[in-house]
Amino acid sequence: VQHLDYLLHIPVSQMTPDHTFYMETAQYLKKNRREILLNPYLSKKERRNLWLMSFAPRTLRALHARLKKA
Repeated sequence: VQHLDYLLHIPVSQMTPDHTFYMETAQYLKKNRREILLNPYLSKKERRNLWLMSFAPRTLRALHARLKKA
């Protein structure tokens, strides 16, 4: 959940390969997709969001920002 929170609050402009913490977080999600889906402590919404973020964090973050403004 902390990974999701971080990715939803970092500005898209900072989601670059030279941003170490962002890259570590994105790599963690990619490596743990299966565990995310099977984690009984996460809500369905958290599992869905983390799983989607593991594929396209920049795109989903930009979409989240737009939806939040609407």
